Amino acid sequence: MKTNIFRSTLTTAACVALLAFVACGSDDDPKTPEASISVNPSSLILESTDVSATFTLTCNQAWKITTTDTWITRINPSSGTEGASNVTITVETTINEGDLRSGKLVIECGTKTQDMTVSQAGSGGAPVLGQVFLMKATLGEDEMGFNLLSDPGFEDHAAETIDYKSPWWILASKRSSDAHTGSHSAQQNFVEPENLGFQTFAARPQTDYEITAWFKSNKATENPDVYLGIRKSIEGRPVLLDVNKGPGIGDSWKQESVQFNSAEHPLLEAFAFEFTKDGYTISWDDVCVKRPGDTQKSYKLTGLQKVGSLYDGLDGAVTSSDGCTVWDAGNGKTMIAFGQNIGRGEQTVRQNALAISSDNDPSNGLTAGFAGQDGKPVEILAPAGGTEKGVVPTAGVAVGERQWVHYMSIKDKQFAEDMWTVNHSGLAYSDDNGATWVRSDVKWDGNSNFVQAALLRDNGYVYMYGAPAGRISEGEQYVKLARAAEAEMATQGGWKYWDGSNWAADASAAVPLVYAGTLGELSVIKNQTSGRYLMIYSSIKRDAIVIRDAAVPEGEWSGEKIVYVDADDEILSAPSFLPVSAEGNTVYFLMSSAWGE
Repeated sequence: MKTNIFRSTLTTAACVALLAFVACGSDDDPKTPEASISVNPSSLILESTDVSATFTLTCNQAWKITTTDTWITRINPSSGTEGASNVTITVETTINEGDLRSGKLVIECGTKTQDMTVSQAGSGGAPVLGQVFLMKATLGEDEMGFNLLSDPGFEDHAAETIDYKSPWWILASKRSSDAHTGSHSAQQNFVEPENLGFQTFAARPQTDYEITAWFKSNKATENPDVYLGIRKSIEGRPVLLDVNKGPGIGDSWKQESVQFNSAEHPLLEAFAFEFTKDGYTISWDDVCVKRPGDTQKSYKLTGLQKVGSLYDGLDGAVTSSDGCTVWDAGNGKTMIAFGQNIGRGEQTVRQNALAISSDNDPSNGLTAGFAGQDGKPVEILAPAGGTEKGVVPTAGVAVGERQWVHYMSIKDKQFAEDMWTVNHSGLAYSDDNGATWVRSDVKWDGNSNFVQAALLRDNGYVYMYGAPAGRISEGEQYVKLARAAEAEMATQGGWKYWDGSNWAADASAAVPLVYAGTLGELSVIKNQTSGRYLMIYSSIKRDAIVIRDAAVPEGEWSGEKIVYVDADDEILSAPSFLPVSAEGNTVYFLMSSAWGE
């Protein structure tokens, strides 16, 4: 930021009179602008065989870049005598034949200094770990109301085809700027024998719903027939629950609707198709599925700010990790549990670590210390060996004086293509504020839907929102729900599973609560101001961080609302709400970000 430079033509007397407001100066004595440094990206992440990487530097004064890490062999250019704008800096390194390593560049601009982390994977298969960013999001009321469908107005990823990064699958379609509301609609061209578009969503079984949509043709005469309906796919066969044939669609927007009962099906498909002839197009927009007469509010993103890197408040103790999870520890403290992580100057990757923060104002960043001896990060759950190659915390919750962590026992620690295998998941607890941890007897199979989790304490229960292992799956992925009374969560039988209408003892009875296609880590919190429940996760299909909201823990849950879209081949994962997000319309969350090829 540059300060204003005042050139005074005032008389000495006038200058004295104004001394309380501004300082007198002269043409020969301009003020030096405040030093500023900007780098993009904020850190460098290299594979083991990479020997160079680049970043962009902007600095408004004379600058230089140094390092004490000998494996960083050259920085070019390493200095500049004048202010620089968008200068490309090349950092050269040696091939890393050891473990993942982390170093730093020291950037000096005038009197200002800024550190930049450089991480490099090892040839032994250690993953390239990413940055964890602190994000601030503002939520406002969605003027379209509650809706079980995602992207109902075809506004998301508007530059892409509809079946790419979209919850919709629509044959022979494109986006049209002729919209009922907003900026876009879906436009379908005639395809033999039918032109079909659909989206899968989760519903409560045995519940009455209504689907509505707006349609428009490109011609006023010979109006094409439009069909709107709901189906359930059983063993690959589309089974119609209900469908409505419109009386013909003209060249002005017209709404069609169908009421239906979900019967025994927790997953349904909303669809629309047309029978028409060549030369005709159908546009459709603002598709909605909800209970008839439902007036509950729903929320969407209205503002977003990247506050900064979480690592800025950790004093170099962790400079790279594969993500973390956050929870309210009680007594005004926040627990931050990391997965694989490494600190500045370290050569060995920790499988996990626990930080504790008393910083309840994250608006300018988040500071934290570590639960290990001498305030240094240590593994809180050491791998047992054998088939257990790592232990990754996925969620946490405080019940009384006891801290609980949900973890997954990693069998395949290579994390290849965001997929990994798991021995089991389970619960561990600490009764000394996170210093030592004990694994309980509560476990779930590594192939279950409760390998990754979000934990929510509410009205005497602890709810567990579960997902399968990995961020990319060969099959479809769902969020399912379990809960236990606070006093019973330490016993396997204390956990019950939501079957769509009741709580069952058998985990196999759990039905999909949310259909996500492919998802990663997730987090759930209750906003005390609105009374609504918020869910956040990384949608791999949509290359985005998304949120949903609900009136009760069991849902129904709204469709996805995009919060953050990837940029520059970012790999987004592990969003986790901060406890301060339980109040007001401002929510804070941590988000892991690494860069692909």
